[in-house]
Amino acid sequence: MSGIDSTDLVVRHRPAVDLTQVAERLWPAPARVEQCARREPATSVVRELAFVPNAREPRMLVPADLPRAASGAVRRFSAGLSRAEHLTRLVAGLALRLPGSGRLLADRLRITATGHPESIETHLSDLLGMPVLVGIGVGALRANQKPVLQVFDRAGRTVAFVKVGDGPVSRQLVEREAVALREVNGRCWQRLRTPTVVHNGWWRDLRLLVISPVPATSRPRLRRAGGPPTAAMAELAAGFDSGTRKIADCPLLSRLRTTADLLADGENARRLGSAVDAIEARAGDVSLRLGGWHGDWTPWNMSARGQQVGLWDWERFDTGVPVGFDLVHFLVQSAARRHGIAEAVVDHAVSQAGQRIGPYGELIGTLYTATVAARYLHASEPATGAPLRAQAQLMLRMLGARVDRVPEGQVR
Repeated sequence: MSGIDSTDLVVRHRPAVDLTQVAERLWPAPARVEQCARREPATSVVRELAFVPNAREPRMLVPADLPRAASGAVRRFSAGLSRAEHLTRLVAGLALRLPGSGRLLADRLRITATGHPESIETHLSDLLGMPVLVGIGVGALRANQKPVLQVFDRAGRTVAFVKVGDGPVSRQLVEREAVALREVNGRCWQRLRTPTVVHNGWWRDLRLLVISPVPATSRPRLRRAGGPPTAAMAELAAGFDSGTRKIADCPLLSRLRTTADLLADGENARRLGSAVDAIEARAGDVSLRLGGWHGDWTPWNMSARGQQVGLWDWERFDTGVPVGFDLVHFLVQSAARRHGIAEAVVDHAVSQAGQRIGPYGELIGTLYTATVAARYLHASEPATGAPLRAQAQLMLRMLGARVDRVPEGQVR
């Protein structure tokens, strides 16, 4: 459910010690959290979570004593999975429901306490009006790292997901997603299926966004995935249609300049600001249709059932952008996942998207490049942004090259 966003192309996963530290904030003192093996005896056990697949390369923590929940956590499917990956998860999920499946997950995280101290599970149980258990996923190391909890009822059914803001950056993104979901769910959609906000608030020093699950198919794909869901993308853009405006009057340029002004690195600020000024000087009189975009529409942030598209991770949603941004992002991120992050790979994908968009497609691709370069530069400046700095510089170099190719007084 957490998906992988545009800063997620670094695939080093968090070590077990980091997941343990997350659990310590979810089961605070007087509870005690420690790693152990499955057979180690203990008393006063409140909860036991299993590392998946193991503590050496953990992807998630699942409730060890609830096989259906563990199975459901493993069988989280997106359109970004290959057929082999889909089948692997399906088989693993089914195996975890068999008798004795606990032996498959030997590495554990054990929470012990006397009595029934307050924890994230007691808090969510009160919020949701039923006893619940949680699994913990964090995903790849990246600048906007945050835990995502999968919430299960006692039968092991998924009843919610929780985005956890546990630091300044992640708290801001959690709040942005809450605002975005309320705005998106204020519209009626034919093709889109989105999470709904169940609760948005604080528990201790953690920002919690509780959202409904988005159903995804559990059937393996028998053929290669199709192309980007352009009809659903068009529906989202049209749902927030703000008309046709000249680029010089587009709110996007103002937002890009604001981001440039906020950058602490003076050289990065100068290069980004100069690129924005050049776009306006060369193509400011070009009129483009503006609408909404998801901001991180990738195969791994969506599921598909027929004509219906389930879409999650809305923290980058925005409006007033040129129609076509979602298509460019989808193709860029898909190409980078397949072929690696390289300027030639990304630039080719942007140009491919431009050809599909049609008139002014290359220009829209350049504006997209400026938008993502600004996003990466801003996110890479804190200490936690170190994994993103190489990508930020790549996008900034590519932006400079693309701006140089925009003709003076561009025409169709």
